[in-house]
Amino acid sequence: MNDAERTKVELIETVEALQRRAEQKIVKSEQSLRTILSASAIGIGLVTDRVIEWVNEFMCGMLGYSLQEFQGRSTRFLYESNEEYERAGRVLYREGQVETRFVRKDGSIIDTALHVSSTDSYSYILTVMDITRQKQTEDALKESEEQYRTVIECSNDGVALVRGNTHLYVNRKFIEIFGYDSPSDIIGKPMSMTVHPDDLERVSDINAGRQEGKPVPDRYEFKGIKRDGTPIYIEVSAAATTYKGAPVSLVCLRDVTEHRLAEESLKAAEEKYRGIFENAIGGIFQCTPEGCFLSVNPVFAKIYGYESPEVIVASKANTMQQLYINPEDWKRFREILDQYDFIEGNETQQVRRDGTKAWISTNARAVRDSKGKLLYYEGTIEDVTQRKHLESQLLQAQKLEAIGTLAGGIAHDFNNILTAVIGYGSLIHARMADSDPLRIYLDQLLSSSQKAVNLTQSLLVFSRKQVVELRPHKINKIVRGMEKILRRLLTEDIDFRVKAVEKDIIVMADVTQIDQVLLNLITNARDAMPEGGNLTIETKEVRIDEEFARLHGYGEPGSYALISVSDTGTGMDERTKAKIFEPFFTTKESGKGTGLGLSIVYGIVKQHGGYINVLSEPGEGTVFHIYFPAVKTKSEEVTHAPIDVKGGTETVLVAEDNSDIRGVLREVLGSKGYVVIEAEDGEDALRKFMEHQDVIDLVILDVVMPKRNGRQVCDEIRRAKAQVKVLFTSGYTGEVVIDKGVRGKAVDFIAKPVAPDDLLAKVRKVLDGR
Repeated sequence: MNDAERTKVELIETVEALQRRAEQKIVKSEQSLRTILSASAIGIGLVTDRVIEWVNEFMCGMLGYSLQEFQGRSTRFLYESNEEYERAGRVLYREGQVETRFVRKDGSIIDTALHVSSTDSYSYILTVMDITRQKQTEDALKESEEQYRTVIECSNDGVALVRGNTHLYVNRKFIEIFGYDSPSDIIGKPMSMTVHPDDLERVSDINAGRQEGKPVPDRYEFKGIKRDGTPIYIEVSAAATTYKGAPVSLVCLRDVTEHRLAEESLKAAEEKYRGIFENAIGGIFQCTPEGCFLSVNPVFAKIYGYESPEVIVASKANTMQQLYINPEDWKRFREILDQYDFIEGNETQQVRRDGTKAWISTNARAVRDSKGKLLYYEGTIEDVTQRKHLESQLLQAQKLEAIGTLAGGIAHDFNNILTAVIGYGSLIHARMADSDPLRIYLDQLLSSSQKAVNLTQSLLVFSRKQVVELRPHKINKIVRGMEKILRRLLTEDIDFRVKAVEKDIIVMADVTQIDQVLLNLITNARDAMPEGGNLTIETKEVRIDEEFARLHGYGEPGSYALISVSDTGTGMDERTKAKIFEPFFTTKESGKGTGLGLSIVYGIVKQHGGYINVLSEPGEGTVFHIYFPAVKTKSEEVTHAPIDVKGGTETVLVAEDNSDIRGVLREVLGSKGYVVIEAEDGEDALRKFMEHQDVIDLVILDVVMPKRNGRQVCDEIRRAKAQVKVLFTSGYTGEVVIDKGVRGKAVDFIAKPVAPDDLLAKVRKVLDGR
């Protein structure tokens, strides 16, 4: 063998050796690959022309078939249907992967993900992943998402996802709240479409802070705006979350406009109620059934003398029942409320903080819960103390009016009788010698007649039927002027003092009547101190304000002169004090009092526009406070000139329907030189005046006469003779005289009964034009 041949053989052997080693490596690689594929957790198969040549063990385990059952079979047997087989094949060919469902050997279905890698035009490697659990999870998640979406869409709250200031999602309720038609109207749009400009910056800052992880409120309210521009109020509950990997705000909101408006209305109503509560004219209270105060208004506190409602409510010692003087009144109050749930106009006497008494009218109701359990009492009160005083005064005035009507009815006849008695008695007295033994009886007769005159005048005064002439006078001068007279009435064991204020206080007064007031009060005080004691008259200037009037139940605001008459006598109980101003009421023994003294005082004080109050306790004495309105005008000096009883020669026409009085007037005037012409009625007076008008200098006319009254006669005769002098006289009350048009500064008048000297002085004064 030559070298060339030897080299050829060696080359062939070398190639064969290399080929064997290469084949061995391929086999080894295939074995390694099969081992790897068999151990893979993914199903792997080799498919040629849609026929399975080989599958790994995982594929066998996944589908339940053996390798032999796979080999040589079409992949069709793994699919549920031909349609799915064809669909999956098309997708695999086009995209190289597909999700489909395989049927396992036991008939169960699994979800799979297929992926192919081609080796040549006919063969490919098929990888199969069991994604059943993944699909179940995805389906569950999808179902959950659908349920969540359904819940959100059906929610009564608006729900939105907001990134930045942009709406990413909104539900049906959200668009309904803001008045839009569909989510597309809002999604992708800024929050300015739903947030009012007043709150836009605040809401934007909160939203941005939440998405940046900053601490911001989770719940808040803002002012929204509807599509038509209507402002609404929105309540928000928000949380931070992510959407597609980016931070967003999940916002739940609801329209609370009605609630907000209701709250504002309620607040306004509460403020209104509070305003009414705080500024009501009457007192308002709430208290427990036991009487503990829950709330009271300022007027309630003021009525009872407390500086504020808090003072009453804060102290548990202050209770409703403690206000009642009579415990039975509180008991009755509760019984009525417990039975009827309401009480109206319940008037009881109660006590203020300072111990003073007040009449209180209460309206109240019982407040119960839905089960009927009593919770508390609430109601209003009114201080009717002043009204009670006024009612008492009205009752007294009605009594006085009744007595006055009686007094007025008898005054005329009684005065006519007294005029005749006094007139004729005075004529006899003037002509009787001082040594006449009958003179003492005549003096007694005239004295008794004068007492009858005073009694008649007293009746008219206390009933206010007598017209008074009020003029400005200094109150101190009136009191001082009576001091000596009053001292004469008192016994030596009574210490009598007058304390007059330094300032001169002017009042409009009838001095005679004020004297009568002092006389009656001093007499009563004397009789109340049979063993002696202290008696004081004191004058002061006081000012009555609204608070004084409220507390005392009387008085108009202004300045007053106060006369106080105090004694240390026996005093009076409440029952006696309640009756002292009643006519004919007396505590004195029979025959020692008329029962008119304090009634007269009451009548005089009222005629002067004043007020009278009495303070007294048994064994503690008595104080009368009398208030007369003060004035700023100058006082008039009262002088008592001696009575002028001079006569004259003038002719006087006397017109009087009572023959006894005509006789008295004729005798009295005739005794002093006057020529008297008599007339028995108005017509007679007019006729005789016309006959003798040339000689008549004075006409005395009874105010009330038959046929024509005095005023009518006066008018007629003055038409005939304007310069004639006229003097009216009457025994009727001042009211009747005024009704006849006879009283006034331009009219001369003298009241019956009239003493002869008084008549003569008046006649002379009229004739002389003084």
